[in-house]
Amino acid sequence: PEVSVLQGLTLTLRPGEVTALVGPNGSGKSTV
Repeated sequence: PEVSVLQGLTLTLRPGEVTALVGPNGSGKSTV
């Protein structure tokens, strides 16, 4: 499921995969 977090931040949760937090700009990207 894809859940919108804060403003423009998208938190995508996929079973068996890493959790990716992607921001509106390239500097806001981080992988958990």
